[in-house]
Amino acid sequence: SSGINAEYGDGGEKQHVTVTFEQGDPPTVTKIRIQFQGGFSARQCDVTSSPGGEVLTTFHPIDSNITQEFSVAMAAPTSSLTLSFSQFTDFYGRLIVYSLEFHGS
Repeated sequence: SSGINAEYGDGGEKQHVTVTFEQGDPPTVTKIRIQFQGGFSARQCDVTSSPGGEVLTTFHPIDSNITQEFSVAMAAPTSSLTLSFSQFTDFYGRLIVYSLEFHGS
């Protein structure tokens, strides 16, 4: 078991991924790495912490299949993060994430 649970949205104007870190002390995430399928990405992503729902950062991915890296400024560890995606590049609002990594301490 990796100690991470994920919940996914199922479409609409916004889609989300909520990740819960289960093992040990909650991490302080400093970097998010994400890879989309080209043509099925989002132009905006808001990252919020739980509990609290504070927006930690907003980043703007490019429509590409390269792995992209974004910084996150967290003041304290968190047990859960939600990535809310919007402004999809696909006409039907489809989003395909191949890889999602969280780095920090």
